Amino acid sequence: MSLVAIGALFLAGCTGGTSESSAPTTSTAEPSGETAEEILARAADITSVKYDMVASAPGQLTMTAKMWVKGQNSRMELTQEGQTMVAIVNMDKQVAYIYFPAQNMATKMSIQGGAPTVMSQSLVALSGFLAAASPSVVGTEKWDGKDCLIIETTDGGQTIKVWVWKKYGCPVRLEVPSPGGTMMMEYKNIDFGNIPDSMFELPAGVQIQQQ
Repeated sequence: MSLVAIGALFLAGCTGGTSESSAPTTSTAEPSGETAEEILARAADITSVKYDMVASAPGQLTMTAKMWVKGQNSRMELTQEGQTMVAIVNMDKQVAYIYFPAQNMATKMSIQGGAPTVMSQSLVALSGFLAAASPSVVGTEKWDGKDCLIIETTDGGQTIKVWVWKKYGCPVRLEVPSPGGTMMMEYKNIDFGNIPDSMFELPAGVQIQQQ
């Protein structure tokens, strides 16, 4: 999935409050002795991570989703109009679920081949996508307290700007141009602690519909 498509997916039907960002301090110097690809490659060592994704665009309300990723398994929680939806991808068992806790109901889908769209939105997957896109370095910046490399790449004819956390090689901010203004995605409250496998399972007693 392209970065433009990822941004459009998150910003569709946004709800919630306004996101807050740290004031940046920018330098145009490139890091000595390291390429963007080498920094992005560090994300391949991430085996377990959870974080908040905050998406915003001019004229729209901000959307926040919570994400857990462990290996090839993922969980995303999103609340819109007072209803929480949970998307679970369990590649170990080759199944995916769309779960609505308030209704105690879920739809189960068999996974054949590649992982569903939700996995392409993980920090590790985005780092791999960016590394393969031959990005150019445009500067460095401390963002949200993290030392970041700012890179740009072209996707679908548009220039995408990404702030990459140097220490771990993963994105913390992404800007996508659109006709109405700049769409923005931020990754916050990043935690690399071990995630229990139960996060990628449904609770007992959920009514399951097979798709």
